[in-house]
Amino acid sequence: VISALTERRARQHIPYRDSKLTRLLEDSLGGNCRTTMMAMVSPAAESFAESLCTLKFAHRAKAIRNSPRVNEDVDHRTMLRRYETEVRRLRAELKESQDVRESQLQLLQQQEVYEVCDDAVFAEEQERARAEQELRLSDMESQRCSLEEDKAQVARYKQLLLKQREIMIALTQRLQERDEAILALQAEVDIRDRNLA
Repeated sequence: VISALTERRARQHIPYRDSKLTRLLEDSLGGNCRTTMMAMVSPAAESFAESLCTLKFAHRAKAIRNSPRVNEDVDHRTMLRRYETEVRRLRAELKESQDVRESQLQLLQQQEVYEVCDDAVFAEEQERARAEQELRLSDMESQRCSLEEDKAQVARYKQLLLKQREIMIALTQRLQERDEAILALQAEVDIRDRNLA
């Protein structure tokens, strides 16, 4: 019985009926009584084994925990007071659990609002990033177009310069031919002047 009462995990059945002594002491051993146990030991060497067993028993019995309650005659008023106290306690527990549920619900709603806000902020940032990217792409496209226009203009200037060069070469050749013709005519005029003179 002592071993069953001192076990760490609670037992459903305590074998009080195994001996008459434990049956008589059922209320004292783990029941509704205040119990004081005294262990008697002897300093004599002949009773060493008995003293050792007694001390072991006392050590195990020390671990028994009783929860004594006052025995009282219960009348209707006392029962009513107990029930009212129990109802008040249960109402307080119910209100506390409802408050906890309401606070949890508020927290969940706040989390949903934050998630919705986070989603909205994320969508807004994504839209802003998309707009910035489109703006950069349009800027790059306009720069590419202007570069292509500049290249085309440079190509036109190059063609124009090549044509002007060809014209200048042709004019230079004509001028050289005229100069040669003028020189030839001048030589003829000089020869005629000499012949006439």
